[in-house]
Amino acid sequence: MALSTVTVTVQKSWMGDVYNVLGTIAISASPGTYPASGFTLPLNDPLIKAGRPPLFVIVQGIAGYVYVYVNGTTSANGKLLILTGAAAQSALTEFTAGAVPAGVSGDTIKFWAIWPSMS
Repeated sequence: MALSTVTVTVQKSWMGDVYNVLGTIAISASPGTYPASGFTLPLNDPLIKAGRPPLFVIVQGIAGYVYVYVNGTTSANGKLLILTGAAAQSALTEFTAGAVPAGVSGDTIKFWAIWPSMS
């Protein structure tokens, strides 16, 4: 099966002491799959005026999954990991590679990414 596609939509960006971008992330439904190493999250959208990796990214959904961004070497190859619940008093674990559940593909996922000032 092919990997699910990840689509980034920029809603707003602005420059202050740092460069900020707010947006949404959509993950296509099954039969697409989740890779063991996480999805590549392409933050190299033409509306994002940064080529280097961000300093900090917050990703949040509403369906109960935990999303974590891991920097890559550029803004185009960072990873989006999906973590799920485990036994009581245990750390979260990465989602098992395989079919993407409806809870992920139907989730409302938002992100806030911060880069160093461009000036």
